Amino acid sequence: MCALAAHGVTPAVMAVEVISDELVARGVDVAAQVTADAAREVLGRAGIA
Repeated sequence: MCALAAHGVTPAVMAVEVISDELVARGVDVAAQVTADAAREVLGRAGIA
């Protein structure tokens, strides 16, 4: 957040993505796909994507 403020950026929303060890154990490609799908679903429900 300090890096953003240092550049004059004040985001209205900030998110942090945490990927579980269990999901990563299934393969990085699987973890990436599952988290991307979940993000698209959330954004879609919010009317953003």
